[in-house]
Amino acid sequence: METISVGRIFDAPADRIRSTLGDPTAFFDAAGFEVERDGDRLKLRKRATVMQVELAIRLRDDETATLAYEQTSGPFEAMATRYRVDQISAGSRLTIETSFEPPTTSLGATLGTAMIERQRRTELDAVGSLLEVTAEPVDGATKNRAVETRGD
Repeated sequence: METISVGRIFDAPADRIRSTLGDPTAFFDAAGFEVERDGDRLKLRKRATVMQVELAIRLRDDETATLAYEQTSGPFEAMATRYRVDQISAGSRLTIETSFEPPTTSLGATLGTAMIERQRRTELDAVGSLLEVTAEPVDGATKNRAVETRGD
């Protein structure tokens, strides 16, 4: 099995990052997938370069990860991914780790390490975008204040 790990530090508390990962449907949608969910199973579709990638996954309970899943069908012989959030002094660090067995077909050359790493970085960007969307205003008193102007 090959393993890829990517991470990013966010200027946000760990609970906010965990919250963005707490809704896998919204998270995967923000990462560019078409998502269908049925309980703990999701079907993910995404156009990647010159091909359409379809992946069926099953969410897993993992005490050490905020979000974890394994492929039930798709382009890999086997694949599992874990999203771990750690509180650090500068905010929080999100680490995404994917272990996979490349396909045995000629498609294996296309679906390599670079493609998975690119997708995981897209998911880090998606978390950043979701954090911006859910950001709370610093001063709630000015949140919806109307500005009135009058001419002389």
